[in-house]
Amino acid sequence: VVESDDEQELLFSIPFNGAVKITGLCVIGENGPSHPNTAKLWSNLPELRFDNAHGKAHQEISLTYDPSSTLAYQVNPSHFSRVTDLSLYFPSNFGDEITRIYYIGLRGEYLGVKVKSKVVITTYEARPQLKDHKVDDFLTGNREIQ
Repeated sequence: VVESDDEQELLFSIPFNGAVKITGLCVIGENGPSHPNTAKLWSNLPELRFDNAHGKAHQEISLTYDPSSTLAYQVNPSHFSRVTDLSLYFPSNFGDEITRIYYIGLRGEYLGVKVKSKVVITTYEARPQLKDHKVDDFLTGNREIQ
């Protein structure tokens, strides 16, 4: 059971070891007013926090009471076809001061692609300068073989 501290908001960040394709979402909450009524989903935004979760999500789903997880909410395949980090934000519930979630289920498939996001350090030259590149004397000028 996960419940919010003093407000209705809950935020989950789920990192995956590789890329996944998510096709559906199941949420089990309490059969009462503490059940979440809205879910906002973002793919590949691991830096999402409460202060910027109020913006437009990749998908927003209106939830209904579902204490037995019989409903599977479909997600938009264009945003969730190659996910390495999933952020779920539950901004409100059906009227209680706190939000309770018992289970979050994800439907989809593992794509088997290990994704590593490392920083790449590179130098780009818009206008190369010859003096910046040391060239062996043998390679300069014309050479003829007779």
